[in-house]
Amino acid sequence: MPRLREGLHVDVADGLVVARRAPGAAGHTMREIEWQIAQLLNGKRTDADIIRDAALAGLPINGAMLRSFMRELNAYGLLIGYDKDAVVEADEEPADVAWFVGQATILAQRGQIDAARHYLQAALEAAPETTLARSMLIALADKEDTALPTRQPSLLPAPRSTENLEVVDAEALEVADHQSHIDAIAAEQEASEMHAATKHRRKRTKIVMASVTAMTAVCAIIPWTYDIRAQIEVLPNESREISAFRAGEVRSLLVTQGSEVTAGDILVKLDPRELENQRAELLAELQKQQAELDRLRNGSRLFELKRAREEVKLRRAKLAFVSREYARKREGRDIVAAGEVERA
Repeated sequence: MPRLREGLHVDVADGLVVARRAPGAAGHTMREIEWQIAQLLNGKRTDADIIRDAALAGLPINGAMLRSFMRELNAYGLLIGYDKDAVVEADEEPADVAWFVGQATILAQRGQIDAARHYLQAALEAAPETTLARSMLIALADKEDTALPTRQPSLLPAPRSTENLEVVDAEALEVADHQSHIDAIAAEQEASEMHAATKHRRKRTKIVMASVTAMTAVCAIIPWTYDIRAQIEVLPNESREISAFRAGEVRSLLVTQGSEVTAGDILVKLDPRELENQRAELLAELQKQQAELDRLRNGSRLFELKRAREEVKLRRAKLAFVSREYARKREGRDIVAAGEVERA
């Protein structure tokens, strides 16, 4: 049992805090108790702690302050035992009722709902008009015991002396010690489950990482074939311009862009009608000169005959040239020179 300052005894067991004055010890001021309990609870305090400290230290408080203190119990998670003789009689709640309600609160917070109901019933018997005990009974109506079976604490009357307080406090501490053992077992089991779950997660993480590493290594070793599809345009390194020996109108185009050609292939055909007209004119002129020659042979002068023969010879040579040109046009041999085709 730790001792804070002179005459103040504080018991702590798994959230159960019991403070009382030693017999004959001098009282403490509210500021002293506030500082001492703050040290005990690691400095975690609120405004309601002042009321709680007063009850723990046995300082006089009235029923209204006690009710405010009871409403704050759930926020602290602490089980409080206090000296009933330090509670001042008040119009709202008698001192006995406040003590019974305090013990019921201790048991209810430990999950011993049935035992808490016994103390609340005792508070109603002591003061049937009390509202605090009645409201707590209503709140506990739908609740069941959540603590493991333990020795049922006996319903003691409100203590009138320090000796009776020691018995009640010892019984509350025994309940707290038992619950502390249960909480320790549950905490150990929960820690074991958490350790197993963590171990499982780590194992699963290692498996996933090993799989990813293996897949990365396989991808780095095995060659992959990539099929890339895109629209392209093939252009020659060199380009050549070709032309015909004679100008003319194109009748047909026998190749397209990108076609493969060899020497002697016909690329385009020109319209031969112009050459055909020239040939017809030359034939007509030849017939005319032939008629003139026949006329001269039939009685013309010798020099006229000679001139006519030369004229006929010239016309025949021209006719032969035009005929050859016409033949080449028809065969398409005059379209592209062989050397130009090879260079193209």
